Amino acid sequence: MSQIFIAPFEPLVMEKLIWPLRQAKANYVAGNYVATIALCGLVGEMVTILLMEMHLQRTLSGAALEKAIASFEEAGQAARINKLTKAQAVTAPQTSRLSLIREKRNKYLHAFSRPHDDPKKDARTLFVAAAKMVAETITAPPVFREGKLVLNPHFTEYLRKRIPLTPVDPEPEKENQSD
Repeated sequence: MSQIFIAPFEPLVMEKLIWPLRQAKANYVAGNYVATIALCGLVGEMVTILLMEMHLQRTLSGAALEKAIASFEEAGQAARINKLTKAQAVTAPQTSRLSLIREKRNKYLHAFSRPHDDPKKDARTLFVAAAKMVAETITAPPVFREGKLVLNPHFTEYLRKRIPLTPVDPEPEKENQSD
């Protein structure tokens, strides 16, 4: 399975991406496969919205950005994926993963009369797809360089624009004093 070992501790990223993925994994282990599928669908939608916000903030700001994001959030997931693809804000494999998550989720959560195919297999497939989308959204290859997490530059820009960062000066090194 795809794994995310480290993520920036930004409250919105944790609430909308990391914790739901963690809960999806816990539900999978507990045998709650439909819950895993539902949570992966949530993560897929949140990643889609984040990717569009990261794309839009390169050209918009303030009220125009907020209006564009609100409009995007109101659209259905199929329309969102289509808009992301047209804007070239995602790769072809990412479009495929987002579409897979949407389609499988809908089969499980929006159809009463159809039997479920293989919930255990589908839950695992969607978890891997959702985890990969989150990892690709927040990190850039190689994930670690010289022991440091490498963030996706567009995600870094998103963090800079959305969250005021205050640089922290490291404490001055204390000289080794011996008695």
